[in-house]
Amino acid sequence: MNIAKVKTANPLTGIARVLVAHGILDSEAARNISEQAKLERVSFIDTAIEKNVTNGCEIGKAISSHFGIPLFDTSALDLEYMPQE
Repeated sequence: MNIAKVKTANPLTGIARVLVAHGILDSEAARNISEQAKLERVSFIDTAIEKNVTNGCEIGKAISSHFGIPLFDTSALDLEYMPQE
């Protein structure tokens, strides 16, 4: 029995897939960012933010929604009211 192998074009994984599913990136952009991140040995998220294709807030919201985990916005904290010790 001879089974022909079908080569798929770099399937998206992890955060890239989540961002595409939530409409933040299109598949082609996500693949390009993923490939560049691998070449530069940096994270997908760092590369996406550095290239100004998305921002940390959008990524956080998509991850929170996708995985059902709370999103905590530390920029909303008023440090004036935080204990000093």
